[in-house]
Amino acid sequence: VTAENQEQADKRIPILLGIPAVKRFVSVEPMLSLMDISKYLKVVNESGFQDYGGPFAGRDKLDWVICGGESGSGARPMNINWVRSLRDQCIEGGTPFFFKQWGEWHPNWHEMAEFDIDYSQRHISMNFDDGMSMIRVGKKKAGRKLDRQIWDQRP
Repeated sequence: VTAENQEQADKRIPILLGIPAVKRFVSVEPMLSLMDISKYLKVVNESGFQDYGGPFAGRDKLDWVICGGESGSGARPMNINWVRSLRDQCIEGGTPFFFKQWGEWHPNWHEMAEFDIDYSQRHISMNFDDGMSMIRVGKKKAGRKLDRQIWDQRP
């Protein structure tokens, strides 16, 4: 399923987990907000409860999480801290994480020299409430590294 925010994740993932399948995955694209999907990543214990104590009887966990930003002329920026949180939830839950792309926006100002940007042109930047900044560099230049690493994990 696709889930771009918490509301859609909480609506769609439980339905997916209730369907018999060999592999189940969520595509968090475009990621539009901070999300907590950890309850869908943890294995259910013998009594039908997850480690945090919530009921989840008869369901399994997600086998894979794909994450990516938005591209195109109306692309909205994705906060690097949202992506880090999702990656960390996957690590904690033992679920493979695949980071597909940043989309049009890139978060790491200290890496701007790599982009060969013509600063005589106007570049749009975006600041989030948590102090993170993004700059619009285009999909190709933005790439797919998260904290200087490619995340290509697969089930």
